[in-house]
Amino acid sequence: RRVTAAIPLADSVRSPDLWLWLYTARARALWHLGRRQEAERDQLRALSLGADAAKLYNVADAYHNLGHVYEGQGRWRDANRPIDRYVDIARPMYANLRFSSLLDAGEMRWKAGWHASARVAFEDMVRVGEELNENFVYAGEYYERIGDLQRARDYHRRARAEAAGNTA
Repeated sequence: RRVTAAIPLADSVRSPDLWLWLYTARARALWHLGRRQEAERDQLRALSLGADAAKLYNVADAYHNLGHVYEGQGRWRDANRPIDRYVDIARPMYANLRFSSLLDAGEMRWKAGWHASARVAFEDMVRVGEELNENFVYAGEYYERIGDLQRARDYHRRARAEAAGNTA
C-alpha cells in the first residue's frame, strides 16, 4: 500500500528513477501475492517510465525482475530478452552484479532446455568468479551439472576453503 501511495509523488516530480524503483517494488510484491498479470504490467510500466533513469543498477534490476516474472510463467522466450538486457547492462558494472546476471542467465536457459546457450553464460560466470576469487560453489554446481566431476570437485573444495575464509 505504501508503494502504491507513493506513485502519485513520482508522477508529480516526473522522476524516472523513482518510477522505476516504485513500480519494480510493487511488481515484486504483486508477484509474491500471486498476482502475476499485475506484476507483469507494473514491471513493464517501470521499464517504460524509467527508461531514462540515471541509476543503471535499478534499470538492471528491473530487467532482472521482468525476466523472472516471465520465467515463473514458463514463458522462456519472453524471459530471455530481459535477462539478456540484464546481462548487457550489468557487464560494465561491478563484478558481483556481472556474476549474478550470468548465473541467472545460465539457470534460466538451462531450465528452458537451451543447454548450449546456458553453458556459454555459465562459462562466463566461472571466469568472473575467478576474477573475483569467490562464488566457487556455483562453478562447482555447474560442472557437476554437465558431468565434469573432476572440475566440480575442485571447485567444491575451493568453495569450502572460501567459506572458511581461505581463498588463496
